[in-house]
Amino acid sequence: MEKFTIARRGFLFIDLVGSMQCTDMLGIKLYSQFLMRCWKALDRVLMDLEWLEVYQYVGDGVILTWEKLEQTTAALNVFYDFQTILEQQQVHFERDFSCQPIFKTTASIGEMVEAFIPNNNKPTKAFYGYAISITARLQSFLSTYQETLLVSKNVISCIDKKALKIEFLCESNVKGLQNPIAVYAISRQQVY
Repeated sequence: MEKFTIARRGFLFIDLVGSMQCTDMLGIKLYSQFLMRCWKALDRVLMDLEWLEVYQYVGDGVILTWEKLEQTTAALNVFYDFQTILEQQQVHFERDFSCQPIFKTTASIGEMVEAFIPNNNKPTKAFYGYAISITARLQSFLSTYQETLLVSKNVISCIDKKALKIEFLCESNVKGLQNPIAVYAISRQQVY
């Protein structure tokens, strides 16, 4: 019998905007260097956050996951801290690549199955369930609403409303789900 566990987890999917144009403009080798510089910037943010796990790099995106839901605000802030580092490196990106990295992010929380899939005697961790599916489906709303961070309703109860601003955008049906999902935009609160 295969072993698996079921737990509530959060997922954050950080995805590069306009990756095809970047690849076309830079060529595959320079584009690879461009992405590696982005991931090094993200690594700086993640360095001391042992509770936040890189689940996988998927092309020009990365999926992060965490178990302790009280850390959801901090997980969402990783995206903003990542953006800040990229903005600080704007001159270098322009000089080296003539291209600026712009990322958008989605997040959801829910019950997940964590399993280890056999892979030539090196088991590969896999998650499946509602939360990771919703995180992926939310991506389609990013350009519609011109937002940089969208979350599902499950995330709202887990975040610090003093640190993050929440705006309800819509309730919509998405492919593969019977019930509509509520979509919210998240932004950092302005500190004066």
